[in-house]
Order: sequence, then C-alpha cells, then structure tokens
Amino acid sequence: VYEYLRKKLISNRNVTRTSTPILPAVSILDVSCSVGVHFELLRQEYDIGRLELYGSDVSDVMVQSTADKCETCHVSQFDISELQSETADYNAFPGIRSWDYVIVSDVLLYVQWGFWPPIVLQFCSFCRYLVHDRMRILAKKLQKLTREQLIFSAHQNNEIVLSFFAAVDAKYLSTDNVYVLPGLATVSE
Repeated sequence: VYEYLRKKLISNRNVTRTSTPILPAVSILDVSCSVGVHFELLRQEYDIGRLELYGSDVSDVMVQSTADKCETCHVSQFDISELQSETADYNAFPGIRSWDYVIVSDVLLYVQWGFWPPIVLQFCSFCRYLVHDRMRILAKKLQKLTREQLIFSAHQNNEIVLSFFAAVDAKYLSTDNVYVLPGLATVSE
C-alpha cells in the first residue's frame, strides 16, 4: 500500500521525486493504522508539514503506539466494522468529513460481517454472499470519506476479502498488488 500511495502522491501532484519531494498539502486517513507503519514510512520520505496524517484502529494500544511514533499524526480509536450498519458514521475525528486518500490495510479479514465470525466466512462462500450488502455499505461509507482514492491492501488474498472486493467492484492493480475504489467526497467536504 505504501509504495502505491507514494507513486500516487508524486504522479497526481506533478512532483518530481527528489530526496524530499515538496507536495501540496495532502490528507491521508489510515482506518486500520495498527502501529503507524505507513505514517512512519511517509514521514521518512516527505516533508511532514505537507502531509496531514490521520489514523484510527480498533485497539487503543495500536492507537497509542502510532501516537508515540508520530507526534504530528492525529489518531483515534474506531472500529471499522461499525461502518457496515446503515446508521453508523465514521466519527473518529469530529468535524473532519473527508480526506484525499483513505487506506484500508490488512483489517477486513478480521471483520465480523453481520453475525458471521470470520472463521465461518472463510470456508462458507454462500455465507459470504449473504453479507455482500453489508460489505457494499461499508465500502460506500469509506468512499464518501475519500476525495481522491480509497486504497486497499490485497489482505493476503483472503477469501473473505476477495469476496468483499468482488461485491464492491474494486479494481485490482496487479503491478502494485492493491485494490482501489474512487473517492466520492467533494473537495468542500
């Protein structure tokens, strides 16, 4: 995911790559930031003043680890699985409604879709089909948070996540081993 995002930051902003590229301000949300690995890599390569980095994770321990590594990052606890409900809203950062890029990396295989635990969904293709509506709801909510592009890791080609990608018509980019969906948020959001 990091390598793909790095290429997007350079190509979409018409920036020539130098040791420290100068980018227009770009906002990035990692909805499964774990210990902040993507942010750490971005901070090493880019002018941190040009990046607005936001991360959330279901685990307070992971959120604290990200905050410890990246003092300029905005971090908050949030469970991405809540977004499969029609009535749920992403509220980890009140007042902020959209980001240029949203990253979803290696978390969807752990989501309990509906009342189906991941272990059941891993082996039951019909059960995966039954939760496609929930998968589409979650994807649409993430797209509405995204202005440019929603970027997913391949999630180790897990059967549950491959079913998710098929249900939401995510485009696979084989050269980068990522799946993408267009953002649906407007710049003013």
